[in-house]
Amino acid sequence: MQNNNSLISFMQTFGIILVVLGHSTYQLGHAGHVPVVCQWLYSFHMPLFFFISGYLLRYSNDRNGRQLADMPAFGDKGFITRKVKRLLVPYVIISSVVFFPKAMMSAIALRPVDISAWSYLSMLLYPQTNVIGFFWFLPSLFLIFCFAMLAAKTKVKVNDILLFTSLIIVNLTTPDIALLGLNCAIYNIIFFAAGYMFCKHRLELIVGRHAASTATVTFAISVALMYAPDTSIRFLLSALNGTLMSMALAHLYTAHGLHFLDHLEGASYTIYLLSWFPQVASQQILISMVPGITWHVTTTLAFFSGLYLPLLAYRWVKAHSDRTSCRWMTVALGMYSQK
Repeated sequence: MQNNNSLISFMQTFGIILVVLGHSTYQLGHAGHVPVVCQWLYSFHMPLFFFISGYLLRYSNDRNGRQLADMPAFGDKGFITRKVKRLLVPYVIISSVVFFPKAMMSAIALRPVDISAWSYLSMLLYPQTNVIGFFWFLPSLFLIFCFAMLAAKTKVKVNDILLFTSLIIVNLTTPDIALLGLNCAIYNIIFFAAGYMFCKHRLELIVGRHAASTATVTFAISVALMYAPDTSIRFLLSALNGTLMSMALAHLYTAHGLHFLDHLEGASYTIYLLSWFPQVASQQILISMVPGITWHVTTTLAFFSGLYLPLLAYRWVKAHSDRTSCRWMTVALGMYSQK
């Protein structure tokens, strides 16, 4: 049996590479030309992270011999308290740090920002309007963890097939409640549940036995689905299919003893939190300063700086986290909650 840690580590790294790549095409997107590869990766890269979160919740509970229902919700070691530290604290701190600089750069921003108290509160309360557009993920995942804790505390037994079928209906009929990212949480909870059930029933073992064929078939399906009509069912199928493909690729990566992505291991969350800064500098700011610069240059710079500058920050903070002067960095990056 392949090590679950290795599988999840690959999926986290693979997912963050897709995120950074997708955010590296500002110049093309601004001109109305979204590359096909970005359309493809956008079909599943964020659902993949919800899947991983659900999988890890079940995996960590099984490994530690504890059930979510038996864990305290609040207090120093409370489940919800730790998720606040891990998700909401970085969300508020980094969004606040970015708010005023982005407002000053509104002339070159895709989504201009007004300098006002309401604009500031609004971008926190309505995550899809956040100054860092992709930060909607953080409060949405937090809400899903709250739902999971609430469901566990009620101790109501529900058949997994019935539950998953219900979540499909929920996904296809998501209400448009943007406050606190509730709509995104409701839409993506099915992927979180899929990850949890995947681990619960050890379905990764089945994927592992047929990894090559699974990867091939799911990749072909993912390409075919790009040409299907834009419907809720297509988006759902693309996300589930892409997640399964990622799991198959993880098995192939570990089975063949590959290590070329290992240097990014553990840093995916920090890369997610900090990649906005070098990517904006490599794209919006550089384009405004160097007229005529080509998308090949900005995309390459944005991709590599978006990956490796946050990686350097992660390693530095991790190496100096015991210093009082670095304590605020561990808080802002949600790292201290892991200790």
